[in-house]
Amino acid sequence: LRYLLPFTFNCTRQLIYLSLSHNRLDKIEENVFKGLNLLKELYLNNNRIKFINNDYFMNLISVNTLNLANNQLSKIEKLSFKNLKMLISLNLDNNCLFKLDKNLFNANNNSIYFYLSNNIISEIKREYFTKLIRLLTLDLSFNKIFLIERESFINLRSLLELNLQSNQINLISFDKIFMGLNRLKHLNLGLNRIEELSFESFNILINLEKLNLDKNYIKNLSDVQNLKLDKLKVLNLKENQINVLIRIKNLKSLENLYLSNNLIKEIEFSSN
Repeated sequence: LRYLLPFTFNCTRQLIYLSLSHNRLDKIEENVFKGLNLLKELYLNNNRIKFINNDYFMNLISVNTLNLANNQLSKIEKLSFKNLKMLISLNLDNNCLFKLDKNLFNANNNSIYFYLSNNIISEIKREYFTKLIRLLTLDLSFNKIFLIERESFINLRSLLELNLQSNQINLISFDKIFMGLNRLKHLNLGLNRIEELSFESFNILINLEKLNLDKNYIKNLSDVQNLKLDKLKVLNLKENQINVLIRIKNLKSLENLYLSNNLIKEIEFSSN
């Protein structure tokens, strides 16, 4: 399937589920989805779509699940999702997105799951996610992110899981970036370019249970004693360049500590 005519589904207005995945669609004509006011789930994944126009989804007022993963998307116009006020899950994984419009998600304040993995996004702007107050999961892994503006996630007060794995982040301090994430439980910063780290800057994440910092370039753990996260259960530091293991004493709930494949030569037992 390579092409859909306008009004293709005009006689099937009762549809609540529509899958067009795994075809060869390279664009969507206006009014293709005209009349599908009851549609709740739309799957367009695994096609060849390159561009999303402001009007493509204008009639889909009931859609709660939209899957556009595994296409060739490089641009989404800023009002493309404006009528998707019931949207809960949006999947944009495995596309070619390098930039998001600051108003793109302004109408999607009911959304819970956002997947943007495996794109080529390089910067996270403060305006990107300001309206997503109910979001629980945000996956930005496997992009090219090197810059995250301060307070970029400040309005994501419901967020439980943030995945920033496999980017180009080399920050030392994260407190200004993670402001507002008081409910966050899982944070993945593995496979980045972090060399030095202020562990104290994570203390703002008071409900954090799992922190992944594996496969970075961290050498020094001297600051780890300042990490005071009472609910942290998992700390993953494997495959870094740590050479001295410092006593970890302020993590009351820690159950799993991963330090394999480092360069540890010495264990420091100092109680200071």
